[in-house]
Amino acid sequence: MMAHKMRVTNPQDYGLYKLVDGYGEYCESVLGDNECPQSVRNELSHSGHHCIIAFKRTDAKIAWPMVKE
Repeated sequence: MMAHKMRVTNPQDYGLYKLVDGYGEYCESVLGDNECPQSVRNELSHSGHHCIIAFKRTDAKIAWPMVKE
């Protein structure tokens, strides 16, 4: 649905990723098919972790910014 909304021509090359604060930098992992982004973010927030949900191309190598404390 996001790929359609953002007019991505090849949606199979994209995915949702969760970026979780881990010792001053983000740890990136793919969101599972049955994981709800809002639920994941709320659970991590309640456990004291900062989390960002990102929509990006699967093969993109992104240097995520450092977390400011």
